[in-house]
Amino acid sequence: DDRYPESPLVDDRFASGSGIDFSGGSPEVLAWVGAESNIALSPEREARGATSSDGGATWQEMTGLAQEMFGGEVAVSATDAGTIVWVPTYYANPYEFLTKPVGVSVSHDGGTSWERSTVDGDVHSFHRLFWWFTRRALAADRVNGNFYLMSDEERFYVSRDGARTWQLAPHTPPCTETSDCHVFGQVQAHPTQADELWASTGRGGLYRTSDAGATSWTNVPGIAEARAFAFGAPAPDSVYHTIFVLGRPMAEAPLVIMRSTDDGKSWTVISEHPYDLAIGVNALAADYDRPGRIYVGLAGGGVVVGDDPAW
Repeated sequence: DDRYPESPLVDDRFASGSGIDFSGGSPEVLAWVGAESNIALSPEREARGATSSDGGATWQEMTGLAQEMFGGEVAVSATDAGTIVWVPTYYANPYEFLTKPVGVSVSHDGGTSWERSTVDGDVHSFHRLFWWFTRRALAADRVNGNFYLMSDEERFYVSRDGARTWQLAPHTPPCTETSDCHVFGQVQAHPTQADELWASTGRGGLYRTSDAGATSWTNVPGIAEARAFAFGAPAPDSVYHTIFVLGRPMAEAPLVIMRSTDDGKSWTVISEHPYDLAIGVNALAADYDRPGRIYVGLAGGGVVVGDDPAW
């Protein structure tokens, strides 16, 4: 569907969306979070969140929200679509989390009520700034009910009880501020494999684990810098999900979009900067059903859709 929505998500207060997710077990269930970024510094600003149970055809406003639930990221459980995790973000500066902790919020009733979930003595270095839209520190497993959080201080957390508690995993991807992981770091769950996660770490490269960090993460070869990535449908001649990466194959190489159809063993450059526009890329997404289709979210320039004509 290449049509733009004909009406607001809920009403005209629902703008500046910053996160959206679906349930791996019930993909028709969606959750969206955002913020009134036009009045971010105003004491009158309010949190904004909505859910859909029909694949996005209609939306219902979340209730019971605290004002500090501003923007950030959202994830929905694969085994209990009523369990939603929200990691808010900050809007004044990247170090605001040191003095104004917002924590992690979780709902077990589909966004009607919320409670605070404490992470390892109140860690908050997950999403430091609203305007860093590429950052994705939160993920829901697409198969089991786990949730995952990647701190930019080289800490990785797993929740196996619906985000009520979090455990520090024995191993973590090298996500640090020095590699710009606090801006570009992402963690995503594999579409069909439980406990398999991939993580971009900015100039640290791309990493993967098949056991949620119980053993060391593996560096994916051929990627020197990874700013964003996405899983897509397998190529016609492959059993593996296609992986798209925005990054650099070598440290001094130009920023490009690459694709792997063999589980990250080799990479093909499919695009230099999209349409050669001098504009940043905020997000990548790919189609789980249509091989070769990729969506590129441009910073203030809309969305570019790409298809492989050979597929």
